[in-house]
Amino acid sequence: MSKRKKIIKEAIDFIYERDGIVKPEAVLGYAEPEDSPIHKYFEWEDSKAATMYRLNQAMHLIVEVTVEYAGGERQAYHNVVVELSEGIREQGYFPVEVVTSDEDKYRSAVAALVADLRSLQKKYEELQEMKELINVEKLDNLEREFKKG
Repeated sequence: MSKRKKIIKEAIDFIYERDGIVKPEAVLGYAEPEDSPIHKYFEWEDSKAATMYRLNQAMHLIVEVTVEYAGGERQAYHNVVVELSEGIREQGYFPVEVVTSDEDKYRSAVAALVADLRSLQKKYEELQEMKELINVEKLDNLEREFKKG
């Protein structure tokens, strides 16, 4: 475990022991004093924090856009990583139609999906239902086929 993860874990464990539950508000309160071990993991300059918050709001607006189709609605934009030139990559949102018709963008979207599924698998690995929900062999095959590189 990295030093950062150890510090954060200890803080979160402390808050849980103190409160019996961990809420973001409690973590922020614990981090506010400058001598808090997790203080440095927050942006305390209000103008920077406000910009970061607004960027987060902008991302939520982008993913809120949907398009209608015969079976209902689906997200209109996908977040993918594109290679602009040799070794220079950029992450951004593209219409689903563009992602599904461009091989590089499609491969990036599938690689992101595989990463998301792996993250969910790891997060909930102790739940039997998750083991039954995700076909690990198929996920392994997808990962090999669409690995970002």
